[in-house]
Amino acid sequence: MRFRLTYLIAFVVVSIQAMTLISCAGKRKAQEVMAETPKVEVAVAPVDSVKKTEDILTLYYERTPCFGMCPIFKLEVFQSGKARFEGKNYTELIGIYSSQFTLQEMDKINAVANRIGFFQFQEKYDNPAIQDFPTITVALYKEEKLKYVVNKYKGPKELNELYTLLDKIIDEKQWTLIKK
Repeated sequence: MRFRLTYLIAFVVVSIQAMTLISCAGKRKAQEVMAETPKVEVAVAPVDSVKKTEDILTLYYERTPCFGMCPIFKLEVFQSGKARFEGKNYTELIGIYSSQFTLQEMDKINAVANRIGFFQFQEKYDNPAIQDFPTITVALYKEEKLKYVVNKYKGPKELNELYTLLDKIIDEKQWTLIKK
């Protein structure tokens, strides 16, 4: 047994030395190839001159699980009106769906948000000791940033008006299944 252990240790030491030599030789060869490679200069346009084509997230609405039969889903609506709904459980739509929100729908959502004081609410209403309640998250885009309100426990009652409107719009939409 001692004889085998000695050979095993010797084998490991020799293997490590061999790998070190090979990696050093490989590094030298790579440096030689890089030295021979012609240099190419690339012109980069200033950031301000590049037109932004990114579709900005303007609405995010999520309901998380509870210990009961709470709906579990995420909704994302982008500046273009493109919407993505991902239903996970206890909702009519299970899977990933797409649709289009109109400008009038987004205006109505923003009008309710402004009326209830959404943009002045705290970012989080929670009590870590409460485990059974679902978390409801809404984020709306205003003044070049998303304002998030995460409500798990004792958030402003006015938020219910916004949740009701969002749920109604989701229910009335024609959704196209992307992935079950």
